[in-house]
Amino acid sequence: MDVFEETSAHDVDLPAGRIRYYHAGHEGPPVILLHGGVLDSSELAFGKVMPLLAQRFRVYALDWPMHGHSWPWTDGTSEATLCDVLDRMLRVWDLDRVSLVGMSQGGGIAARFAIDYPERIDRVVAIGPVGFEDRWWVLFLVGRVVRLPGVPRLVTRMLARFPRLVDIAMRVARMHGEEEASFRESVAIGHDQARMAARNGATIVDDYLYQTYTRDHSCVSYLPEADRLTVPALIVQGSRDLSTSRRALIRAAAAMPNGTYRRVMGVGHLSCRDDPETMAAVISDFLGRR
Repeated sequence: MDVFEETSAHDVDLPAGRIRYYHAGHEGPPVILLHGGVLDSSELAFGKVMPLLAQRFRVYALDWPMHGHSWPWTDGTSEATLCDVLDRMLRVWDLDRVSLVGMSQGGGIAARFAIDYPERIDRVVAIGPVGFEDRWWVLFLVGRVVRLPGVPRLVTRMLARFPRLVDIAMRVARMHGEEEASFRESVAIGHDQARMAARNGATIVDDYLYQTYTRDHSCVSYLPEADRLTVPALIVQGSRDLSTSRRALIRAAAAMPNGTYRRVMGVGHLSCRDDPETMAAVISDFLGRR
């Protein structure tokens, strides 16, 4: 698969395991790409858009623990762990101040990191971010399903064995727009992720997912803290993306002191794979503002 052909891949050993990252571009401000959870990886989320962004920026994309090529890993995938991984990787790259571009789970982590460390963040682009959901029934239903005993492991094994189920799951979840060839590539990459998780005795359900889809006191939600995300922030949502309510994301952007909401037509949750040229232009335009 001709993804990342213009990037270099590197492995870094952290105390809890190995992290794979990709680098492209040698000029311009540094930009960090953070992919989502479940079946996602840097290849799936940003493989098509990274070379385009590298024309203006120094771009780094990491595979979260237990995703892509970041195996083995012994410390889980909670919000705190993912933020710690990001912190450690910024030190590996010797970057003091960066812009973050996060998709889904990565968008939530980008928000958390920018809230906690605004002095280290220039700008944030959150694409279909997790952690801003306000529909109680979504939080309740997803939270109940992922907590059913044995269900995450069973689903992982089924997806690993039957790629057709990955296809069905992505179509039901409206992960894509209408471009079929790109969709087939995404299914293949997602199937590889499910097989890797099953092979390593893991599940595709990140600890972070458990934290964001619950209605109890432990719920991770950035809506109540949106006013603390003070750096310039752009929330992007595909018109076909059903992962988080449009109302909640508009509300979040309005609460941010320097927040903006933008809807991109014709794309799903994996918007950077659906229409990399448009998404690269949207991201570059926002990050390039001064």
